Amino acid sequence: MKHSSDDDDVIRLRASGKRGGEGEGIDWALIRAVYMRFVGLAWLMKGIYHGATIIGVFGPSFAALETAEQVSAVFSAIGDCIAGVGLWLTVSWGAVTWIVVALGETAFAISGGAEPASALVVLIPIFLYFVVTYMRSRQTDERL
Repeated sequence: MKHSSDDDDVIRLRASGKRGGEGEGIDWALIRAVYMRFVGLAWLMKGIYHGATIIGVFGPSFAALETAEQVSAVFSAIGDCIAGVGLWLTVSWGAVTWIVVALGETAFAISGGAEPASALVVLIPIFLYFVVTYMRSRQTDERL
């Protein structure tokens, strides 16, 4: 099975292209891969936390929660874990899943009465992801 060298480089956290001399600049592919893994680990831990809430390790009993809080906990436990694994693997579906789940959780929190500023904090890592991805694509275009 043939793989593109860009995909292999990202998965192994190696630089894409040849590293020859001094002053080549920042390797945005490497930064993007490390960032995706960092965020993936954070979202995986967040999903595990919500799963632990469901089984009663943290907070009140799951049955004692309001229906909206139960739905939110289940959605977050499943969605965050899937997004975290996808981000850790640095695959495109991981980033898409992460953004959809994060925006869904944000919308759910705002509709449930959460403070909009605290609920929108999730937009900062998404914005940083778009910046790093843009810089990576710009660097790739320059190397062609």
